[in-house]
Amino acid sequence: MESLSWPAEGERADMQARLAEGEQRGLRRVAELAASDLSPEEVLKAVAVEASALVNREAVTLVRLEDDGRSAVIVAVSGDHAPLGLRFAVDGDNAAARVLRSGKPERIDDYASLRGASPAEDLGVRAAVGVPITINGRMWGMIGAVSASGPLPAETERRLSRFAEIASAAILSAQARDDLQRLADEQAALLRVAQLVARGTAEAELFNAVAIEASGLLGGEGANLVRFDGPRTFTIIATCGGPAPVGLRVEIPEDDNGTAREVIRTHRPARRDNYLTSAAPLFSDGSYGRGSSVSVPIIVEGRLWGLLGCVTEGRRLPTGTEHRLQQFAELVAASLANSQARAEVQQLADEQSALRRVAELVARGASGPELFDAVATEAARLINNEATTLVRYEGNRTFTIIATRGGPVPVGTSVVVPLDDEGSMSRMLREKRPNRLDDYASAPGPHFTRDRYGLGSAVSVPIVVEGELWGMLGCLTEGRRLPAETEDRLQKFAELVTAAIANSQARAEMQQLADDQAAFRRVAELIARDAPVDRVFADVCTETSRVLGGVAAALLRFDPDGFAVVVAAHDSPAVTGSRIPIDSHSDVGGLFRSGRPFRIDSFEQSDLAEVAREIGVTAGVAAPIVLEGGVWGALTISTSSAAPPPNSEEQLEQFAALAAVAITNAENKAKLTASRARVVATADETRRRLQRDVHDGAQQRLVQTVITLKVARDAVAKGEPTADLINEALRHAERANAQLRELVHGILPASLSRAGLRSGLESLIADITTPVDLEFSAPRLPAQTETTAYFIVAEALANVVKHAAASRARVRLGISDQSLIVEVSDDGVGGADASRGSGLTGLQDRVEAAGGTLTIASDLGRGTTLRASLPVGTDREPGGQ
Repeated sequence: MESLSWPAEGERADMQARLAEGEQRGLRRVAELAASDLSPEEVLKAVAVEASALVNREAVTLVRLEDDGRSAVIVAVSGDHAPLGLRFAVDGDNAAARVLRSGKPERIDDYASLRGASPAEDLGVRAAVGVPITINGRMWGMIGAVSASGPLPAETERRLSRFAEIASAAILSAQARDDLQRLADEQAALLRVAQLVARGTAEAELFNAVAIEASGLLGGEGANLVRFDGPRTFTIIATCGGPAPVGLRVEIPEDDNGTAREVIRTHRPARRDNYLTSAAPLFSDGSYGRGSSVSVPIIVEGRLWGLLGCVTEGRRLPTGTEHRLQQFAELVAASLANSQARAEVQQLADEQSALRRVAELVARGASGPELFDAVATEAARLINNEATTLVRYEGNRTFTIIATRGGPVPVGTSVVVPLDDEGSMSRMLREKRPNRLDDYASAPGPHFTRDRYGLGSAVSVPIVVEGELWGMLGCLTEGRRLPAETEDRLQKFAELVTAAIANSQARAEMQQLADDQAAFRRVAELIARDAPVDRVFADVCTETSRVLGGVAAALLRFDPDGFAVVVAAHDSPAVTGSRIPIDSHSDVGGLFRSGRPFRIDSFEQSDLAEVAREIGVTAGVAAPIVLEGGVWGALTISTSSAAPPPNSEEQLEQFAALAAVAITNAENKAKLTASRARVVATADETRRRLQRDVHDGAQQRLVQTVITLKVARDAVAKGEPTADLINEALRHAERANAQLRELVHGILPASLSRAGLRSGLESLIADITTPVDLEFSAPRLPAQTETTAYFIVAEALANVVKHAAASRARVRLGISDQSLIVEVSDDGVGGADASRGSGLTGLQDRVEAAGGTLTIASDLGRGTTLRASLPVGTDREPGGQ
């Protein structure tokens, strides 16, 4: 066996120097190539060749890690030991996989020592060394050397690391150049498309340019521009190298997981790098051979309009594909938005013109048929001349066609919507809001319009007047889907119809109000002129009948005997003087006395059914005539066929109020006349009583005094004694003087005039035989007020003494709310009643003459309390007592 000989120390140093010099030359050559304009592929090939020269000509390979981090691809080799483009998983046990997983140098000196078979052994590889290539701190790939004979030298890692650094710089430089060129190409392409957008280029030309430019930027890969037609349906509207032709309409399967379905679901860019491994991919049957795709959404005014996509037949699309496509998608969206904005401006102008024409008809009070026909015509014109119909709701699910433009049903036709119908009209009736049905053909449930007229799509908009459904404005097609803005446009015309109807009703209501006010004024003028109450009653009935359209009117007075007496009538079957029985316990009688208006739509079920049949009345309305909190009578109207007008109660109440005023005036006039008569009679009686009292009392005493004095004078002349005669005359004079004081005291006591009301009352009470308690807390008041209060107390105490049989009485006077309150009470038998003509009637007259009020509470066995309130105002005299 030949012995081994080692180089001498000097020879080894020379060898290492030569290797170091060769290494430096190789690194310099690669660095110069990296700084040149060579492509990344050429630079990486040079790295592999130079590295191989420094590791004993062993095979060298450069591997790039894919974006998914799970696979790698061979991008450069020093020889032909491995094919370029070979893809392999990084989960195997080999030097490359270890480096790509760990991110640091790895060595395998003997593949045979590894557990399990290795693909490297199949290629004749015995050992390998690999080091990572990182760019900007991120794992890019690796450079490795393999040996078929034995372990690689120890310095292999160091040498490969130097080339890895140069490879990293070369790759980074090449990427920068590529990125710059790619950006320039991208900006140029975007500029060309943006110029088309700015010029307002036709959509077809723009879409085709977008597909061409996008495909060019992505290396000629297939690019498609599609528009969504439904939830899972799109149409290809432009393509460049794509697998499907323009115009193809595609239905996306329910279970599809391709990029188009993901864009629909998320409205965000989507990528699929390997369709062959996806479940239920679109076009997976091999028709197009697609293996990878990227799709980005085209959003117009917040709505998904379509998508721009790129597809390959197996290659993975570059990482920046989404960004590039997105920029083109945004240009398409801007163009569409501009186009839509121009169209919307024109549509808005057309819409405003149409609405203005209809509004002008409304403003000048055009007739119903003219206005309705204009609404149907203008609405149809704005909705692509689709059939438009205006209907009037008659109730009970019945509609009458009052105007149409191209509709399937002629004007004047009545249509009844079945209860089980599920069409737009039925839904509108149920929901009282606009309703749309886009596909009658597939809609569940019965649809009489579809079955009868062959409709395919419809929109119905309600016309609501004062909260009630008046009618409907609708648009129909035979299969096409109506535009999205159909509801809004129909709604605007419906609002104009509502305004027109409201204006017409307002004019009618204003005329009705004017007629009502004229009628009320005529009756009020009668009352103001103090016309006889019978004349007022007659005119109330006449005007009521006229205001309510000529219905029969009658005015009734309720009598205590349970009858209503007709005191006035106009065109009424109940003649004046008729007596109608009203049982207070019946439902009708109870309503009459409730103090509220009431309506009877049919007398058949009432207690007046027989009377109503006799006079030919079927329905009626009544309003009570209320006096002093009680029901005096009622103002009524009646009909023999149609129901009374709906607003009858309110108008009857107003006329009933006028009748109540007339009755009150008449009663007040009668009361005033009676009061005046009582005052005159009282004054006459007072004068007669004074004359009688003076004649029978003081006058007789004075006559006796005069006669006695004459006799005394004659006695003096005769010299006879006169002392007895003079004493007798003096007694008669004193008695006359006392009687005169009593008379004056009864008229107005001196103490009242001199010292005020308290003193006068104390003087009065002192002469009363019944014990009286006085509570007085009032200041000095005007003389008239004090005099009135004095006589109230005097008369009340006189009644206590004469009639009450009381053991004690109490008098209280005080000020409350600018009034003097006078209260006289006793513990007597009670039962006092001013209506029986006692002295209390005179008190009532006196209090009312002073502008006050008088109340009497006098239950039997519980005494009597008389309370008077006299206004004193703010001008009373200062001071108190």
